[in-house]
Formats: sequence, structure tokens, C-alpha cells
Amino acid sequence: MRLSILSNVNLDMLSGLLKKENEVFQTDGYGEWITYALKKDERLAAFAPECLFLLLDGNALLEGCQDMGSVKTVLDRSEQYIEKLAENYSASYLVVSTIDVRPEHIGAGDASDLAQASGAYWDTLLTGLAERQKNIHRFELRRLIEDYGRKQFYSAKFWYMGSIPYDMKALHLLAEEMRQVMARLSPRSRRRSFLPRRMVVQPRPRRLPLRPGRAARRPRRTLERRRAVRPAGSRSCPSWTVCRRRGRRSRSLTGQSTCR
Repeated sequence: MRLSILSNVNLDMLSGLLKKENEVFQTDGYGEWITYALKKDERLAAFAPECLFLLLDGNALLEGCQDMGSVKTVLDRSEQYIEKLAENYSASYLVVSTIDVRPEHIGAGDASDLAQASGAYWDTLLTGLAERQKNIHRFELRRLIEDYGRKQFYSAKFWYMGSIPYDMKALHLLAEEMRQVMARLSPRSRRRSFLPRRMVVQPRPRRLPLRPGRAARRPRRTLERRRAVRPAGSRSCPSWTVCRRRGRRSRSLTGQSTCR
């Protein structure tokens, strides 16, 4: 699948993990996602990505915000940028992430409450975007971080080395989650999911080869049919006779047909 990753942090290592099985468009640099939103890039449009990921780091996005008013101002402006991005690349699936805000990186006194409120407010904006723009889809980044653990997911070493917020194992986990999203959005899987059940052809079970020197057993149904049409007076069933004229079975103690 052709894809591109936009972000406000450095995710070049994540693009490298996905290059093995996908065509990845390398953007000019991290933090340039607003530039792609304000003006349609000719090279990206010519590449025609099937899936366009926008992965936003919450703390980098809300850097300098001290209260909920400043948080809403930044997130409302980001919502407008994303809506323009969806309009510029309407032929692509735009997968926008939820944001995870770490309380320890906020200078406000009520940092924990502000972090939760920021994430909840962004969820509301993202839900409205998905309803207005049909090509926008959610990417549950915050749930992925919470399930894995914040301390294990983030890496202070990578952040100081190259503005990479996530650990190497977290990048592999993130790449696998993105592969699953692309598999659900691919046209082939969507066509297959809408097929009626009667049109799905189940593969035939593979027959095991016979051992040398052994003959194949006849099906039991075939044997029962042959026994049912035995001639009258046979040893296996002497009291049953078959009327050859009408093909009807009748029971007679004398061995003669009762069909007239």
C-alpha cells in the first residue's frame, strides 16, 4: 500500500519499519504537517497515497499551554488544519491519531486534570471531524500507549538524540497497529467483507494419500444403495423384494412382489 506519515515529531524510524512491505512517501521533515495542510503539495499529490497517517504527540502539540483556554485554542486551530488536509487529499484515507498528554511535562499545578481534559476535548473534536469528512478515520494512539504503559512506550534517550518520543519496541508496536489499520481500510478487504456468505467458496479438504498396497474404501452411502437394490431372495435380505417394473420395494414372506 502507498502511504505517508505526517507528524509534529520525528518518526523517520517508523517509516523505515513500514518500507519493507509498503511504498512510503518521505516528507521533507517532521513538524511540517501544517504546511501540507495549508497548501497542497504537488509531489505528495502525484504519489497519491492510499493512506495518509497523521500521528500527533500531545506534549509537543500543547507545548507552552498552562490552562484549558490555551489548550482549546491550539486544538481548535489544529482541527481546522486537519479539515483542510482532508480536503486537499480527499482521495486518501486520512488516519488521525488521538493524543496522549503526559502530566509531568505540563507546568501547571493541576497538570493531571489538564492532561485528561485535553485528551477528552481532542476526542470530541476528532469525532466531529470523522462525521463531517468521510475520509477521516481515528487512530487510537492514546489507548495503545495506556495499554503498553507510558514509561515503557516513551524514551527520553531517543527524544534527546533526535526528537523521537517513542522507544524502539514501541515503534515496532506502533508499526504493527498501523498495518492492521491499513488492512482494514484496503479496498480488497472491504470488498471481501461485503460478499454474501453463499458466495464465499470454502476450500475442499485435502485427501490424504493412501498407503501403498491398500485399496481405497468404498463410500458407505454407495454400499447402502447397492444393498437396497439387491435382487429378491438374496442371502443378505431374503424377505425383501424389489419390483423391477415400478422400482418400489415391498416386503413379502413368500419372496414375491406385492406391487400390482
